[in-house]
Amino acid sequence: MAKLTEEKIFSMTEKSCMKKVWRKQRFMMLRETWA
Repeated sequence: MAKLTEEKIFSMTEKSCMKKVWRKQRFMMLRETWA
């Protein structure tokens, strides 16, 4: 049971991490198009 919760939390943090990275990449791409 505890393992399942751990995996759930891990996948959630992984998703938010990916979202942050994706946002950062998008921001950099936008900045490059404006430059």
